[in-house]
Amino acid sequence: MGNTQSSAEELCARAAACTEDEEKFRMYEQASALGSVVATTWLGKFYEEGRGVAVDMEHAVELYTQAANLGYKRALNNLGYCYMHGMGVELNYKRAVELFQQAGTGAALSNLGYCYQQGYGVEKSLKRARELFSQAAALGIVQAITHLANITEDNTEALRLYNRAAEAGNKDAMKILADIYTEGNRGVKKDIATALAWHQKELSNQ
Repeated sequence: MGNTQSSAEELCARAAACTEDEEKFRMYEQASALGSVVATTWLGKFYEEGRGVAVDMEHAVELYTQAANLGYKRALNNLGYCYMHGMGVELNYKRAVELFQQAGTGAALSNLGYCYQQGYGVEKSLKRARELFSQAAALGIVQAITHLANITEDNTEALRLYNRAAEAGNKDAMKILADIYTEGNRGVKKDIATALAWHQKELSNQ
């Protein structure tokens, strides 16, 4: 058992360092066969994104479910995201909320916050959404900062959050800032030069 686990961990480490998707996929496949939930979850992601293999969302969901059933938090979050968007499985907001709650990771807290923001599977509550986005942001989830900015009424604070997220590499925040400066929203004057600068940063982060 120890040797098997060691081999799976070694394969995962080699896959993480590899730059070729097809080779990464092959190593994760081998590690998954040896019982690695980390590798199984990565395989699901590769099937979801079509990296090194054709896109197959239904199989991605099967792999996420397999790892989630063993309690792996990243798989629980990924599976919840599939249920929230109806990707490879029938859309089910309540199931998504349950999975995000079980996962409890920064990414899951951000996704759960979005459910509260939209009223997906729970009673809509911007207060609860803010709490969850703030918790996720504190755990390093940059997307949560953008979500938090989206529901922040104070323009100065919203702009600070958008800039914080954009500087950390969040493309959504970059696009929003480009739109803000193009239209002159959120209390700022139109500034096409700044809008173009953010648009270029967004494109360079594709």
